[in-house]
Amino acid sequence: MSNLYVWFPNGKERRDFVKELLEIGPIVPKSESLKALKETEKLKKDLILYLDMLDEGKTKSPYYELHKLFYMGIIPDVKQKLKPWAELEVFKKGFRRIYTQKSYFFRSGYWLILQFRENKAGREKRQWVLERIPKARLGLNVPIPMEVICKQKLDWVRKVLKNVTIEQPYKSKDLGKALKYLNRVKEYAPQLFKGENVYLWEQLGWAYNAWGDIEKAEYCLRTQASFQPGCNDAFLNLGVFFAERGQWKKAIAAYVEGLKVNPKDEFIYFNLAALYRDEGKRDYALKMLNNAIIENPQRGLNYKLKGDIHHDAGEYEAALSNYKKAVKLLDDGWESIKIECYLKMASIYKKSNEFQMAANVLETAYNIENSNTQVLIQLALLYAKNLNQWKKAKKYAEQALDFDPYCSKACFILAEYYELIGEIEKTKWYLKRGKRMN
Repeated sequence: MSNLYVWFPNGKERRDFVKELLEIGPIVPKSESLKALKETEKLKKDLILYLDMLDEGKTKSPYYELHKLFYMGIIPDVKQKLKPWAELEVFKKGFRRIYTQKSYFFRSGYWLILQFRENKAGREKRQWVLERIPKARLGLNVPIPMEVICKQKLDWVRKVLKNVTIEQPYKSKDLGKALKYLNRVKEYAPQLFKGENVYLWEQLGWAYNAWGDIEKAEYCLRTQASFQPGCNDAFLNLGVFFAERGQWKKAIAAYVEGLKVNPKDEFIYFNLAALYRDEGKRDYALKMLNNAIIENPQRGLNYKLKGDIHHDAGEYEAALSNYKKAVKLLDDGWESIKIECYLKMASIYKKSNEFQMAANVLETAYNIENSNTQVLIQLALLYAKNLNQWKKAKKYAEQALDFDPYCSKACFILAEYYELIGEIEKTKWYLKRGKRMN
């Protein structure tokens, strides 16, 4: 006969049912004697041991392979009376297997699995179970818990959004289905949106932003924020989305809303400063950067932007001071920003005729990335025009051409070099090449 899968809400109800199923009545002493009391206590402990083994799961059950223990249904001739939970007695009652498990086809619970023998006792026991257990608690009739269904939907969304990028946004129908699933989880199992799961809203927001649907992107990010009290990640991204579209007022409003959640977020201060700078609101930008620096004085990026604002205003001494702080604080992974700082520092030094200082900072940038064409060209120009060290100028111009064969500035520097040393053919060749590249 096929297995019967019986669901119970807890272990106690399952144990009580097993006792009734195996016809195990109350264990009481036969008399008040000490011997009878000890025997009763021993029987109780033995029963608990059997039930404990049954609760441990499939292969731990003492009744897992009764059909193999009593092969071909051969029952040994036992003279003494056996305990009702003994393997032989259970087999005689019509059971082939009895075991437990914690889940059945995504349905968690306290499951009892029964397999009956193909005989009168087995058929009677099966019918006895069917008469006492509602159909809604048997096998696949048991509904899958909503939380389990919601977890499955989150897994689908996670798989779909795994590789979403701006260059490869998913089809709108996939995004629509993902949004539908997340909203369903939000309605029926909101407790699942904790840890990494809450960032599925962020990922979907990025996907909608890549697709061009800012309204749904905003909905996703605001939903994310509702599950993250005290965290303003969502508002930081929302501000970025609006800023990308030139919607400055909405971007600023999103950042300000984020600061209400976390008044100490330096990244929002930085983004706000960048927006104010682009709008020409210099004082507001500097105020935001000063706030960011107060919150985290060890963040070099804030000093870099502050230096840019002073540089744009011609306040070179203040700009230089901030760039120096920035390069000191920027660590690994920020090499390109450090190089930008060194290039700006070099331009300031050149304006004040401190050409060797300009060369020094450019050499530092070169040591960070010796393939940066902009740094190479600036070094070549500086050594050629200001320091009159043409061999060094030639070296850096040639390296610039190695990395960028279309660099016309490098060609013109090399043309000047060869003109100085009297190699007319090479001069003409580099001039021609430079004009063609230009």
